[in-house]
Amino acid sequence: MGQFPNKKVIQCSHTAELAVGFGRKVRNLVDTEVYHNVFPNLVLQADSKAAGRWNTSKQGDYFAIGVGGAVTGKGADLLVIDDPHALEVNTLIPTMNGFVRIEDLKVGDYVFDPDGEPVKITHKSPVYKDRELYEVKTFDGEIILADAKHLWNVRTSTRINDPYNNLKTEDLVKPRSSPFMIPRHSAVQYDVAELPVDPWVLGAWLGDGTSSQGRMTAHPDDAVFMRNEFMRRGYETTDLVDKFSFGVSKLREDLIHADLLNNKHIPEVYLTASFHQRMDLLCGLMDTDGNVTEKGQCAFHNKDEALVGQVVELLHSLGRKCQKRSYVTHGNFGSCIMHRVTFKLKDCALMPRKRMRTKTTHDKQHRSITVKKTERTGDVQCITVEGPDGLFLAGRGYVVTHNSEQEAAMAETNPDIYDKTYEWYTSGPRQRLQPGGAIVIVATRWSKRDLVGQVLKAAAQRSGEEWEVIEFPAILPSGNPLWPQFWPMKELEALRAELPNSKWMAQYQQQPTSETSAIVKREWWKVWPTNRPPKCEFVLQSWDTAFEKTQRADYSAATTWGVFYHEDRDGDGSTQANIILLNAFRERMEFPRLKQKAIEHYREWEPDSVIIEKKASGAPLIYELRAMGIPVQEFTPSRGNDKISRLNAVSDVFASGRIWVPNTHWAEEVVNEVAEFPSGEHDDYVDSTSMAIARFRKGGYIGTNLDEPEEEKYFGGRSKKYY
Repeated sequence: MGQFPNKKVIQCSHTAELAVGFGRKVRNLVDTEVYHNVFPNLVLQADSKAAGRWNTSKQGDYFAIGVGGAVTGKGADLLVIDDPHALEVNTLIPTMNGFVRIEDLKVGDYVFDPDGEPVKITHKSPVYKDRELYEVKTFDGEIILADAKHLWNVRTSTRINDPYNNLKTEDLVKPRSSPFMIPRHSAVQYDVAELPVDPWVLGAWLGDGTSSQGRMTAHPDDAVFMRNEFMRRGYETTDLVDKFSFGVSKLREDLIHADLLNNKHIPEVYLTASFHQRMDLLCGLMDTDGNVTEKGQCAFHNKDEALVGQVVELLHSLGRKCQKRSYVTHGNFGSCIMHRVTFKLKDCALMPRKRMRTKTTHDKQHRSITVKKTERTGDVQCITVEGPDGLFLAGRGYVVTHNSEQEAAMAETNPDIYDKTYEWYTSGPRQRLQPGGAIVIVATRWSKRDLVGQVLKAAAQRSGEEWEVIEFPAILPSGNPLWPQFWPMKELEALRAELPNSKWMAQYQQQPTSETSAIVKREWWKVWPTNRPPKCEFVLQSWDTAFEKTQRADYSAATTWGVFYHEDRDGDGSTQANIILLNAFRERMEFPRLKQKAIEHYREWEPDSVIIEKKASGAPLIYELRAMGIPVQEFTPSRGNDKISRLNAVSDVFASGRIWVPNTHWAEEVVNEVAEFPSGEHDDYVDSTSMAIARFRKGGYIGTNLDEPEEEKYFGGRSKKYY
């Protein structure tokens, strides 16, 4: 812009906020005296200096936009697209080993899901620098800092039965008549802990104990219960002159050992102890400084605000919604500020007069949240967990949040996520490039189908744009580290050992691969040693058909398979059923040609059975072939039975080493596509293959040692065709 102040620049970042932040930095730099000394021809237009959209006095302009945003009416001589998300790196995450900063978590570690059960971390993003931070605050005061694209599972109304949806942080800022609600969570299931003081005893002492000694205060009506409970837990009690007090033998020594004397607080080990230990602690607190109303409303009161704050955390760990308030009391010795936390929980006290009033509660335990911008930036990071709903607990308040390594994690099971970005690029920014203009894409590589991968592939196929690719692998082809002063080889090797190979190759080596997350590994296939197939007992043909017009780029694919008996790998002379791929075919075609090809392949291979997925053009094809007397079985996937689930269901058959292919080019195409799924470009052969293997397994011809024994075989037949 300094050399060409009349040029137009469009700068795209993953979020609009980040793009505007860059625009502000560029504008401020351009407006400095140092910059003017170097480029005197560039002057900002006085009436157009917004951070994300400003002009020069020479009719040049700078326009900032988030990925997915509209660029209608804007032109670009230079288009810059910045890398594509996450929780602030210091966010504490509850784990089986206590609270850990999200930055210090590793893939394979366990956090907690909303049911309070451990759930494994499967992916972890890099640290994203200088992201604009949002404050997500629950109604009971817990605060989580997140960036604009972090996902939250929220209900948009206060009606209990309404569904939850995943929304980005930036979508939760807008004012609403009713707050967003996040799901409730159950009690967190920590392991049993070794505690220096019995948890009920500690709770009781924190409530009504003397800070400097093992002495308790209690009303005479409650003293009998309290003393009996201390004795039941191994502590002898003693009479004192004061009828409202009693002594507890050996308690002082235990408090000194736990560093609690004259230091009242709940030690961390108690807050991450087992459910029953934490309930015992709460009962001790409630039996002393707690009360329960006739309607079951529970409250803990204390003038120590920090202690009340720890009780709030304790309640959250038990899956309770609670509310903290402060109030002023007036007594004989003057006024003081008291703090109270209210909640509902069955059996949260042991003292009979309190315990009998506690009630079981279920609904309305959901927490509302408010979201606002902080006007600050920070480093963020995100994790992906194994749970089907993608939810985990964050913060000391156990806030239910969502996976947020959006493109990277979601695309492993839904590669189409990358297509949305490419569609935005081709329909928007790419069309705004002026003649002679240039594009710069700065990106961490995630997949062969990310924006960089699709742009380069399109350029190669269409002999269009010329791109210069500059890669910075962490470890150079020479074997030396790229930046040894910052990333020495020892640390890179440790990082490579810790990360999944797909993450290492893509993010650190700039070499994304489709096979690293493969469901069926390439090496599981067996190659038949000759060009003549074995004698098959049963032949099956499997068709996956495409839509006729709405998805003209899709293939219709057919695979033909045979079952044969082969010597067991144990070498004891016994044989077992194996499956071999006899033929594979795919083509883009309208229905008349599809029908013609289906008939030709049936006549060529004379299969004992044909299965066709009842979707798209498969439904009329089933009808037409049945009318001709061809034995067609329809396959109708049930809800939730998606492509990934289907291949997962038969992956163990491949792993058993009983699936064979000939040494041909078309067979290699099938193997390649299955090995690259779900990150590959096509999945037509994948669908046809998974349907066929599932049908063989269902029929009882093929299985693994993990299957239940089948009493009956449904298939029988023969085949005489060769390759």
